Amino acid sequence: MKKFITGAVVVLGLSMLGSAAQADSFGVRTGYPFLGVQYTMGGAPSTPGLRFVLSSLFVNANLQADYLLHMPLPSLENFSLYYGGGANLDVAFGGGFGIGAQGTVGVEYQLTHQLSIFGDTSLGVTFRPSSAAPIQPYYGGGFGVNFRI
Repeated sequence: MKKFITGAVVVLGLSMLGSAAQADSFGVRTGYPFLGVQYTMGGAPSTPGLRFVLSSLFVNANLQADYLLHMPLPSLENFSLYYGGGANLDVAFGGGFGIGAQGTVGVEYQLTHQLSIFGDTSLGVTFRPSSAAPIQPYYGGGFGVNFRI
């Protein structure tokens, strides 16, 4: 089971990277979990978008998918707020996995038409069937750079 889940995460991650050329933006991020890549389809100001994040903290991998709504902040030029929710899958390389749901909120600053910086946080709940406490809080967040393609 561990090999199947790890393989699924790797295949999803590689397909995300292979699909990045078709995505509206591709980004790199740091925070918690440690390092990651993301791509977003849609998500221009005032439009919804679908974002996928693949990140790793050395001993585990995390895949997060969010449906996000973007709202420009008229009082702050080039800033937009985004919020939404989605699902996450966490795989520990030593064994075990978790699946859950989270809400996400963040802010993005458009430096140029093709380059922006962002910061966000996610809070939710994760179900880990192999854990002594199978229902656990989920949290994550980070900051990074998006490149419009």
